[in-house]
Amino acid sequence: MRALPLVLASSLLVVPRAARATEPDTSLAFFTAAALDAAGFIVGGAIVSTSPAGGSGDERRSFGWLAMQAGYTVSPLVAQGMVGQWSRGAVFAAIPAGTLAGTAAFYRLKTDGVESNSLEQQRLVWGLFTVGLAVSMAGAIDVLLAGNPPRERMVAVRPNIGPGQAGLQIEGTL
Repeated sequence: MRALPLVLASSLLVVPRAARATEPDTSLAFFTAAALDAAGFIVGGAIVSTSPAGGSGDERRSFGWLAMQAGYTVSPLVAQGMVGQWSRGAVFAAIPAGTLAGTAAFYRLKTDGVESNSLEQQRLVWGLFTVGLAVSMAGAIDVLLAGNPPRERMVAVRPNIGPGQAGLQIEGTL
């Protein structure tokens, strides 16, 4: 029951907004990306910190790391999608998804746990983690910079006939 207010407050983020002829809300998209990143870190960090010490908690710690990476893998896709740029979001989510897959494959092959890795193996895991996080952050920041997707340019040519005048009226965006 403690989570009910949090769930209700979070549901406000997914309530549809009235359609307007203005640019998409890039600040809301950026906030959503930040919230997804934070949620991944909170959930993953809670799993890692509550796992038993030693070899018995290795599976849970690995799952916690993967939960953190999953949060920042999804965030650029959702944020870019909120402004209508799904393909751009997929590009920014591809590298974090690859680093998530690489980390999952490493944990699958490495059965003696997260804590007992050699220095080279720790560098690999941290390197994958850092690269994925950096690209995810770049995707979230790109939402603020991208703004509206480019629109099709249209030009209208209309006849203009009135008392004492005749001609063509050219309107549109070039």
